[in-house]
Amino acid sequence: MNRSYEHALVIKNKQSSKLKKYSDLEFDRVVIEPLIEYGFNTTEIDVINRPSDAELDSGIKDESLLILCGGDGTIARIAGYAINNSISNTIVPRPFGGANDIATGLYGRSSMIEVLKDGSSEPAYSIEALIQKENENQKAIRALGYIGIGASGQAAKAINNYQCQDSTEFGAKIRAATAVAASRPFIYLDSDDRQNEALEILAINNRMARYIQTKHNFTFSPEFTLIEANSKSRMMGKFCLGAFGIADGHRITNGQTKDILVLSDTTLQSDGENTDIEPGTKISLHSGPSINILRI
Repeated sequence: MNRSYEHALVIKNKQSSKLKKYSDLEFDRVVIEPLIEYGFNTTEIDVINRPSDAELDSGIKDESLLILCGGDGTIARIAGYAINNSISNTIVPRPFGGANDIATGLYGRSSMIEVLKDGSSEPAYSIEALIQKENENQKAIRALGYIGIGASGQAAKAINNYQCQDSTEFGAKIRAATAVAASRPFIYLDSDDRQNEALEILAINNRMARYIQTKHNFTFSPEFTLIEANSKSRMMGKFCLGAFGIADGHRITNGQTKDILVLSDTTLQSDGENTDIEPGTKISLHSGPSINILRI
């Protein structure tokens, strides 16, 4: 790593499933001690689940390397804050949640010291969904890993709605599988005003739900893979290929979009965060703004 920072700010979501199992000594061993060994001064701040803008405003300083310790939701929340506020700090996600798609897609099983030694700061591109409801202002939702409409949105909703009752990884998997099994196709118009049905429309950079991985990793390129399935058998076929890292779809390059007009109720999810979508909502999927991430 080319040292442009002297200070590392470690942001910890103490409610993350794996972080709750770590003692302070264990956390120091895997995160803090490697940073000190590499020459960083460190500061730690604790957040609960999705930190507010006010919490991040008070903690993030221009001269800090940002170490994000949590799951995909925590990392996506802070990455979204960085994009929205034009934060130029380099970010290092560390896997302390459930699936940990973002951190594991970036670094595999590499340790903190390996990431620091081998990493270089590069722009990572988000996927952006512009959502336009009737008679409302347009809303932008951004994700580092994936945005899904349909079955994966229902799965995310099922996980998030009952997280306070059962936050175990096994419980999350059961709720997600049950929601996908019960999901039904939603109806939409494409950009040519043709009516279609889809069980899932998935825009993905590389990895989702731990087991689903695409043939190409577009995290550091302004493009993504678009996977569409109109039936459960087709969706399972795509996801089975994803288990072997060869899930393929349409390549959406910089400047291209996937535009739909939703005609029936469905759910959108972005890096595991769910949003209900009403009939009459326009959605445009395309490559979004970038943030700086340490890449190995």
